[in-house]
Amino acid sequence: MRLASADTFDGDPQRLQRVSLTGAVSILRPTDDRYVVAAEAYVARFPDALVRFELGDFILFRFTPEDARYVGGFARVARFSWQEILASGLL
Repeated sequence: MRLASADTFDGDPQRLQRVSLTGAVSILRPTDDRYVVAAEAYVARFPDALVRFELGDFILFRFTPEDARYVGGFARVARFSWQEILASGLL
């Protein structure tokens, strides 16, 4: 598998490789057991964000992917279910 190079903002951006994910989004409420796990993971990744959890309107969302659409260039498109992606061992 060849990885795409960084976008240099030269030329047509529609010629770049890309992946679009589709799925379902749900709100994680502070009363949900998964909220604490997600909040800890979020702060571990973005330590400066801890203060945001003190705001009354800060919300965490959970994205559950269902499929992915890969565009590799002109006439190079493929769609994969999330189960296929997990079974591939790439993640």
